[in-house]
Parts: sequence; C-alpha cells; structure tokens
Amino acid sequence: MADLLETAPPVDDGYLAYFTEKIWAMIPEVYRHEDGTAIQPGVLRALVETWARQAVTLRRDQDRLWEDFFIEMCSLWAVPYIGDLVGTRLLSPYNPRGQRIDVAKTIYYRRRAGTLRVLEELIADITGWEGVVVEGFKTLGRTFHNLDLPPTPRGRLTATPPGGLADLRRADGSALAGGPFDEYFHTPDIRRARPYGIPKLVFHLYRLGAVELTGVEPKPHAAPAGAAYTFDPSGRDIPLYAPRTRPDHGDTWRTAREYELPAPIPCRLLSDAQFEVKLEHGAQLVSDIGMTAGAADDLTTLAGIRFLRESDLRTRLSMLPTSVELLSANVFQGILRLTALDDCGKSQLLPNAVSVMLDGAPGPLPNEQVAGANLSIWEAFPLHKRALIDPERGRLLVYDPAPASVLVNYHTGVYMPVGATGFTRRFTTPPDAQFSDGGALAGIPSQGVARIDDSRTYSPIGNVGAITGLTIAAADSERPYLRLTTTWRLTAAPPAPPQPDASLTLEGLWIGAQTSARSVVLEGDYETVCLRYCTLDPGGLDADGAEVPPVTLVIRGFVERLILDSCVTGPIRLDGTGAVEHLVIRDSIVQATRPADKALEIGVGVVDMARTTVLGRVDVLRLYATDCLIAGPPVDVTDTQDGCFRFSAAPPGSRLPKPYEWFELDAGTVKALFVSDEYGQPGYVMLRETAPDGVARGGENGAEMGVFNRVGAPFKRDGLNAKIAEYMPFGLAPVTVIQT
Repeated sequence: MADLLETAPPVDDGYLAYFTEKIWAMIPEVYRHEDGTAIQPGVLRALVETWARQAVTLRRDQDRLWEDFFIEMCSLWAVPYIGDLVGTRLLSPYNPRGQRIDVAKTIYYRRRAGTLRVLEELIADITGWEGVVVEGFKTLGRTFHNLDLPPTPRGRLTATPPGGLADLRRADGSALAGGPFDEYFHTPDIRRARPYGIPKLVFHLYRLGAVELTGVEPKPHAAPAGAAYTFDPSGRDIPLYAPRTRPDHGDTWRTAREYELPAPIPCRLLSDAQFEVKLEHGAQLVSDIGMTAGAADDLTTLAGIRFLRESDLRTRLSMLPTSVELLSANVFQGILRLTALDDCGKSQLLPNAVSVMLDGAPGPLPNEQVAGANLSIWEAFPLHKRALIDPERGRLLVYDPAPASVLVNYHTGVYMPVGATGFTRRFTTPPDAQFSDGGALAGIPSQGVARIDDSRTYSPIGNVGAITGLTIAAADSERPYLRLTTTWRLTAAPPAPPQPDASLTLEGLWIGAQTSARSVVLEGDYETVCLRYCTLDPGGLDADGAEVPPVTLVIRGFVERLILDSCVTGPIRLDGTGAVEHLVIRDSIVQATRPADKALEIGVGVVDMARTTVLGRVDVLRLYATDCLIAGPPVDVTDTQDGCFRFSAAPPGSRLPKPYEWFELDAGTVKALFVSDEYGQPGYVMLRETAPDGVARGGENGAEMGVFNRVGAPFKRDGLNAKIAEYMPFGLAPVTVIQT
C-alpha cells in the first residue's frame, strides 16, 4: 500500500504568493471586480493561481540550475555528475549524506590519505557516527629502547609506560582493556579479526548519539541513608551518556578523549578528578572564604604538584601543620574548586553531561559537592559530598539536609529518534493552552493546541471530553512524563454533520502508569487520531526489581484512521464495539507486556505497517507489512486473501497474507536478535552483530528489517569499508570494533 505518511515537506519560499499577486495585478481591475461579483466567484482568481504555480516551478528550476553547480547545494541527481569530475568512487545512493560529503572532500582525502586524521574523519563523514582509530602496533608490549625519546607518555589512569607491564595498583584500568583507550599492552595476535598486531588498524565505532534531557524530576526510592532517586522518572536503571564534545575536524584536529565521545559514562570516569595547587590559590582562598594566612602558606608548599586523585590531595593536606583547617568542609571544598584541572573526566562531565539542582536553585550543585559512586545497594560514604551519582545505573543519592525538590539534567543514548525523547521535533505551532511545572494536568481544552513546556512529571491526568480538533504536544526538545493514576479517557464530541468527525494528535509525550497497568482509551467517533513521537510505556522492571506497569492503547469508539508515527507503545487492542478502519504504523515499536501476550489485537479493519518492530503476538484481520520484524509467537492474520507480507520477518508457524521475500525466524532465537528488549536501555531492539543476514540486510532497500531500517547501517558500514580500503596505508588490515 502507498505510504500515507511520506509526503514532501511544503516549500515556504514565498514565490507562490509573489507570482499570484504579480499576475493578478496585471489583469484589468474591471475583470477582477467582476470575478468577485459573478455567480461563481473566484474562477479567474483560481486560474491565476494555476498560472502562478507554473511560474513558481520555472523560477525554482532556474534557482536549482545555479545551485546544481555546487556540491553543497546541488540536487541528489547532480551528485554523481560532480563526483565523476573528481573521479570519486561513489557510495550507495541509500546513503545520500555520506555520498555528498565524500564527493565534496575527495581531493581533501587524497591529499591526506593514510593519516589518522583522514581515517577518523571518514567515520563521521560516511556514517555520521563517532569513532576512534588505533594503530595496532602501538598496543604491543615491548622492551624500552635507548632510541625512545623522553619524556615517554604514560597512561592517564594507570601511568603504564608505552609497551610496558601493566601497573596493577590501579585495578580499574582493566575497565579500559579492549577499547580505544586501553592502557595495557599485548602480545601479537595474528588472527584476522583481532586488533593486536603490527599491520592492524582498529576502528572503534560509536553508533549511538546522546540526547539531552533538562529539568527532569527523578523518581524517589527508599535508601538506608539520604534521599535516593533514579534519574529516569519511571524508576528504571538507565546508563547516563556523555555528549559529543570533541573538537570539530580542522586545523586543530586531535584524536578524541574518552569523555568527548557519546558513550555511557563509567563511574570511574565521573570520579576522574585531578588537582594542582598554584601559588596564587592561597591568597585567593584567604580573600574568598577567610582562610588564615598560616593555612595559605602551608597550602602553597604544595604548588606545582599534580594529584591524580582527590584522596591523594586529602592525604597530603593531612600532613601539613594546619591540616585541621585545611580539611574542614568549607576550606577543603574551596581548595577542590580552585585546584581542579579542566583536562579530566569530572570537570568535563559536570555539569555539561550531568547536573543536579536542589530546592529550586538557579544553578547545579558545584562539582566539589558531587562525586561518582557505586550505588548498586543505595549506600556509599560521602566524605563532604552533598550528592553521589552512579552514572552506570542512573542513580542519585542526596545527603542531609533532605531536599524539598530535585531536578536533574542528563543525556541518554539514542540510535534513532523513536518515541518520546529530548531531540528537536520542530514543533512550532502556537499554543492555545500551556502547562508547566508538573503536578496535576487538568483543564485540557477540547480543541486547539495544548502544549506542555517542560520535562517535568505530571500526575494525575484529567480526562478530556467533547474533543473536536485537539493537539496535546510537548514543547520542542522537551519530554514530559505523564503518570496515569487511572484510565485516561479521550472522548470525541458527538457527530455533527456536515462537520467532519473529531481529530486528535498526541506528540512528544511519555505516558506511564503509577502503581498498576493503565490504559489510554479512545471513545467516540474520530476521523483521525495521530500519535507522533510518543511513548506509551510497555512496562518492565524498576531499579528495585519491581514491575513498571504497562500502558495499553484501547479503542472503544470508532477511528477512521489511527496513525502511529515514530512511537513506542505497549499493547494495542479493541474493546467492546470499538473499531479501527485503518491502522497505520510507521517507524515504531509495539511491545507486549510479556513475550507470549498480544501486542497487536485488531479484529476489524486494515493494519498497515512499515519499518516496525513488534515484540509479542499479532492477531489482526487484514495486514499489509513491509520491512517489519515481528518477534514473538506466530502471527495470525484472518484474511490472507488480501494484504501482503513483504521483506519482513516472522516466527515459524505464522499465518501470513501473500508472503514475499520474507524471513522465517528460527524458533528459540528471538531473544538473541536484540541487544536489549527492555525499554529504556540504549540498545533497545537494536539488532546484534550476530543477527542473521536475512534480517540485518533483508529490507526492501537492503537495510535491516524493523524500526531502524531508515538508519541504513549496512550501507554506512559498506561505504566506510570501501573508503577505508581506498585511503588506508598500503599493507595494513582494518579491524572494526563496535563500542555502542
């Protein structure tokens, strides 16, 4: 079936209005007047608008003729022609961004071929991902040679010299082993896919991006001491991500540091704080916090010494005569604030990646009051810290005094914008009603645009009745969390011919439940219901192992067209006499509470899915599916004489309509398809590297089946491999390692 959602965005260059008025002004006024007073007014005006549209087409074509001379602005059809001028080996047309950049930078690449700079730039240019390139010979263990020029660089964490034995006094250095920042050295491994060897060139790829969420209310949890929270408002454990902060490629190019890449933040990195006392720090502390002159003199005796840990600085201060004053809470925090170095994980990640605001404070807690900690059992020892953050689990522990309110800013890992998250949706429609600051969400109008302006938690949620034309949306880059305490009923106004039936749009909302499973119920007659970039929580487990209740979409009335565009939802089903004439699902995920439960139960109407992943049972009357991945019990389609199932995957034993180029999943291997099937995890429904090629490359365009079809990962990987082979030094062997 034709894709009902894929329409070209309107061009707003003003040409249509300009040419319409220009041609209209050329017509004598008498005819313009008669056109307005005729029995059928507006006929001449309509003809003029038709002429104007043709004039607009000609004008835009003239503009394109000029722009098509430049690779930055040319049409897609012109890219291969410009590429032919410079002899570029073109990439797949399914990777238009990479193809355009490759043509634009061909001469740049050739002039710098074989350098690490170009090889790292290829990752970002061809795939849009981040990456680090490591030369394999630099990871080999060897003995020190007299020709090695001092000073020899050492590992930042373990201080291991190049080629030397590991310094096991820093056991946490093992967490870096095998990655691009590995500080240990290895014996050669001649196997083709192994990274350790003289001819090896290792490409570490970071496929996920980091999306910022601001002003989020963390969910409280019980703890032995202090006030405990999860950053995720639903109570899940989630890894916090670092944003991309590496310098852009240019004359100042250098390889990225660990904290500059979009990757999960390890607790070790958030705790990486280094300090250096300078001569002026003593006098500054005397003026700022009233430290005594004797303590300032003692502090300056440490000038020029670099401390790799906060504990090292504390130990050294305890040896000074004025240690009691220097280690007092106020003075010690002042010392930490002044002596902290910028080139370390903590200074770079706080507050850029993670920040905590207490009691309505205008700014985040200062770095010296925050530390990284393992909060797996919700307990740690603060040592003059107000807050402890576990970035690997997304947990927060705040010590006395207990805060009245807590807001957090953080980043999450995203492979592609699906569901509610903090990316830019370009929602600019002026609102008729605005909501903010969390709490109860009541008084939503029955028509117009209701906009939620922040990412706070809202509960309870009031029902909405007599809907005629309503949009409930989150503001751009916001992700409000609507926590249901009861069923949320959205009721359409009774039909009033000749007026069309009601329409409803939900955009950018994350809808969860508080204590038990809840539903979003559509009642009455709707012409169109559209959910765009929404999440109806499919459920899971929270940080304490308790159930996160799912939210079900229930149709109790009649919906002519129900559209799910880039959504994550729990089960979808009909109730009673409810009916959907046409259910359209695009670029979405539908997940049942348990794998054997029904994720999609639509006994009437047509279900039209494209680029969709379904986890659970599918039981529908009529199905059109393209580029879909259905992982769960066998699919049951009642009407197999109509519809189609093409370039999609389903479990064995499924009853499918006219299957074409489909892939039958092996029984018992569904769980092994995905990096994670738990909502909230960065690898949610991402295919594993071990997924069969029939799924990973089985889409109609040759990409993977399911929700991430449009990412085009196979085209990006193939294009990157081709360009690596073209610009890599002769005789080396590339090795690709997926980091995220």
